[in-house]
Amino acid sequence: MKRMLTLAILCIALVLTGCGTDSVKEDTKDTAGNKKNKVTATSTLDIFVNADIPMYKNVVFTEETDPNELLGRPNSYIAKIDFNDKSAIDRIATKNIEDLGLEESDKGDQIQQLISDRTGGTIEEFKTEKDLQNRLEYLQDLPVKSNVDNEYRYSSGKVLLRIDSALTPSEAERYEKAFLNQ
Repeated sequence: MKRMLTLAILCIALVLTGCGTDSVKEDTKDTAGNKKNKVTATSTLDIFVNADIPMYKNVVFTEETDPNELLGRPNSYIAKIDFNDKSAIDRIATKNIEDLGLEESDKGDQIQQLISDRTGGTIEEFKTEKDLQNRLEYLQDLPVKSNVDNEYRYSSGKVLLRIDSALTPSEAERYEKAFLNQ
């Protein structure tokens, strides 16, 4: 009788196991036990768009277009997206016109230059958190000559958000809040 009961339980367990799906859940639990979506470069960009942060001319890089030639390489990021912040670009272009004594008609050229310089930020997604930490260490060790040492940096999971130092603290804070609350 015990043998038949054990066999019946084993059969039921096998049937129930076969009824599962092969999908992997993309969410995790936060420290309070609430569901939290997996943070990716794409989900981060979507969060910014849904938060009505004024961004435009976003660039999703491929292995061929990555200016750093790091995308997909060992111990580097596996996704990279650059974005421009419209309010910062408008503010800086207006200031440049005033400071340089340019005509208002030159504002378009100023804006195009700021877009070319990607005045906004970048989202980098890594395969492991260790790779992300190595990237942070690399960025911190860069010479003080660049604007990179003054940029705002936030990380969540395996995603690093880097905000251009040309943005004011309040402009950068919009991204920080949306990013860290996703």
